[in-house]
Amino acid sequence: MALYKTEIFYLHVNQKISGNIKIFTSATIRRIEKLAAEYELITDNGESFKAENTPILCTGFQNGVKTIATSLFEYKENGEALLNQFDESTVAKNVFLTGPSVRNGSAIFCYVYKFRQRFALIANEIAQRNDLIVDPKKIEYYKKQSFYLDDCFDCDVTCTC
Repeated sequence: MALYKTEIFYLHVNQKISGNIKIFTSATIRRIEKLAAEYELITDNGESFKAENTPILCTGFQNGVKTIATSLFEYKENGEALLNQFDESTVAKNVFLTGPSVRNGSAIFCYVYKFRQRFALIANEIAQRNDLIVDPKKIEYYKKQSFYLDDCFDCDVTCTC
């Protein structure tokens, strides 16, 4: 395992030193095509970029749900996705939302240190629906570590950023 971490770290360091990391701040990717040994990313204006590694979805501050899964959610008048108590879509069963787009009660989960508090809750709900046994001690551990926020009403998880 240590060797794996070392190799990953080494890869990132080499990319940074050799200038292989490129940041595009105003490109909207419309299509991704898998080629033999790389990916081609095509923008909305027809420009294309090549990438050796599998691209990941980076929507920046845009709502990712509205970018890729609009029809799977209902929306409030202010544009927020309407969710149940498990951060699940109210129109598509077993479709859960996590990340900075989630608003639940008075809680705003704008940053990873905030929205990760809901991961174990969602995982527990999925496990229960599939009749999987979840060790109650694990749930208690997550709660003690503030990684299991199951009551979002009257909580202080707000976002000032």
